[in-house]
Amino acid sequence: TMKNTISCYQQLMKKRKVATIEMGNSLANLKIVSADNDAAVLKNDFLSIGIQGDSLIMFYAMKDIPLKITGNVKPKFHTRVGGYLIALDNFGGFGVYPSSPEGSGLGYSYVKQEGSTDKPPWGIALDIKKGYRLGFAVFPPRPFDFKRNYQWVIVHSCGYPPDKAIGEWRKYANVLTLHASPRKVKGLSGIWDGKCPWIGPYKLSEKSEKEFQRVINYAHSIGMKVIPYTAPGMHSNPNLDDFLNEIKSLKDKYHFDGIYYDGLYAAYDWTKSYILMRRTREMFGSDNPLYIHNTQSPPLADQRNGRIYCPFIDTYTDFLLRGESVLIQGLNDPYLRYEVSGYGTYSGIGMLKANRAKDIGDKMQYHLRMLELFGQARWGTYPDKNGVYPGEEGPVSDEWVNVFFPKLQEFKKRYMTYFQDNPNAALVVE
Repeated sequence: TMKNTISCYQQLMKKRKVATIEMGNSLANLKIVSADNDAAVLKNDFLSIGIQGDSLIMFYAMKDIPLKITGNVKPKFHTRVGGYLIALDNFGGFGVYPSSPEGSGLGYSYVKQEGSTDKPPWGIALDIKKGYRLGFAVFPPRPFDFKRNYQWVIVHSCGYPPDKAIGEWRKYANVLTLHASPRKVKGLSGIWDGKCPWIGPYKLSEKSEKEFQRVINYAHSIGMKVIPYTAPGMHSNPNLDDFLNEIKSLKDKYHFDGIYYDGLYAAYDWTKSYILMRRTREMFGSDNPLYIHNTQSPPLADQRNGRIYCPFIDTYTDFLLRGESVLIQGLNDPYLRYEVSGYGTYSGIGMLKANRAKDIGDKMQYHLRMLELFGQARWGTYPDKNGVYPGEEGPVSDEWVNVFFPKLQEFKKRYMTYFQDNPNAALVVE
């Protein structure tokens, strides 16, 4: 590496240099402050640098610092909003993520983009102000787990389904998500009590508590994991520690297996969502499923002006749902490959919420397309207007049972065998 330059290399899927970071004289005399198996911190008079095991580098400026990032990737997907940037091809890429401490009023100055992404090298220039933070990440942050990709299948329901229905669902799925009710059904609500149960705190009446525990116990008895709905970004208490303590208390009391987050903290301080997902993974461990809906994702509060997302945050989940209210222009829209699919990006299981997709009359075609992109789909088993769940009165026969799940088994057989024989293979997926 050149003096005062950091060279950034991708090690997974395709070994290559994806970018360089030039910081003037700001890298002189760096000393290691701390280091362990997960992170290292370096510091001098200009800045501190935190290097995380998930591929994220965090810069904290103690003086104003001019910075230039040069990209060596010719991206198939590239979005820039001010100083925020993500650049991906079939095998990975990198992203740039400014961040100011909440309420600080600090910021950065975006200078310019240099060159064309069609002809690397190209770059952007930033001036980072004292007290400001900047994240830089290389993707993918971890290997794609093909075994995990086909190990778990989600069934997405609400309320407290009867044992009979859960038993029928188990024929095809093994992760039961309990959501709020999608429609008004007499006598039926979401799993949490209260006028607005999604905003917390999450409480249960004595009757609801017994039903909740019944569902969990029965699901466990037939080999299913249970993950309940929560919404950290909408919670009545914005304090991260309080929220996680509440989830830990509920987990210890009811013994559910993982958690479903309906959105993260959608604000410019994306580090809050990063800490949330890391600590949530620590809480539930590596053997239990985490599931997030993350369409309006950090780092931008309003994704309509350009879609930037954080694979180093998304990588801490197993299932990621994306696409709510996104106008998707057909099965080959790059959104499916580079923002929903986790292959070569965040390395999780991508699922599409195709409520505004073109030709929406045949939504199943989008779910089958996600299988081609090494993703999945959530099977919705909500009750009808009379409160009757699919499977409650007999075997389920719908397009999921007759079309999706047989196709899922085809993909499982094909790719599990292939990657057992070729564990280091990186496929071109488009």
